[in-house]
Amino acid sequence: IDAVGFHGQTIAHVPVAPVGFAPSTLQLGNPHACARVFRCPVVFDFRRADLLSGGQGAPLVPAADSLMFHREVQCHPIAIQNIGGVGNVTYLAPKSAPIGFDTGPGNMVLDQVMAARTNKVFDRGGEVAASGVVIREMLNALHRWHQPILPPVSYGREHFGPPFVNRLLTEWGNESTADIMATVSEWTATTITNAFQQLPSIPERIFMAGGGAKNSDLIARLERLLARRIQPLDCLGITSDAREAVAFAVLADARLRGVEFDLRRVTGSQVPLGLGAIALP
Repeated sequence: IDAVGFHGQTIAHVPVAPVGFAPSTLQLGNPHACARVFRCPVVFDFRRADLLSGGQGAPLVPAADSLMFHREVQCHPIAIQNIGGVGNVTYLAPKSAPIGFDTGPGNMVLDQVMAARTNKVFDRGGEVAASGVVIREMLNALHRWHQPILPPVSYGREHFGPPFVNRLLTEWGNESTADIMATVSEWTATTITNAFQQLPSIPERIFMAGGGAKNSDLIARLERLLARRIQPLDCLGITSDAREAVAFAVLADARLRGVEFDLRRVTGSQVPLGLGAIALP
């Protein structure tokens, strides 16, 4: 191993602070211990320098995408939508700096509803959601509760965590689990579709990464709303499951080589900068 990219476990991410406070982000983990064990440089703390440069510290994967997939955009733009707990999109076009931002909820609300209503922690393949019917009144309420923020924007559990889901289940708990899941899935797909309107164009080639890539119901809703076929990121040689891990390995390599990124249309950072601090063995 030549080096390690060590993101750590995000405990809090508050890129837009209340009045009187500074923007902050916190990832747990000891990079110095990793450097000692692996006997190589460990790149860590990827987000703080971006915050200090006027950015939101997230999302950072678009920076890695711009290195990993630049050959795919020599003629036409592509989009890569990640659906983890939160959704985020990368837009790559020929001879342009990357564009990227969080699109809103990903799996977070779906997973919490499943955990609260069943003994399962997620809806495998979107089977429960696919068996339900969208509750229009509930869908409209969800759109009122979540008013999208224009890019640059990053979301976290602070936006879609337990308080959000508790309110949802308090007001709509008498509905069937399948119908609630169908509605949340439709809402999630709609937030992503609406976010795509902020891109310079909706490219013909859209790739999906993250756990949401395995949710057939969510993919079908997105394909209907976007009027595009969506392919798994695996088609570009990086598996959906490994994408973020590979991305931070790429960012670690970039930091050690002194690569700087223009993230004005990703995080909002105002100056080109390298991402991450370095712990030496």
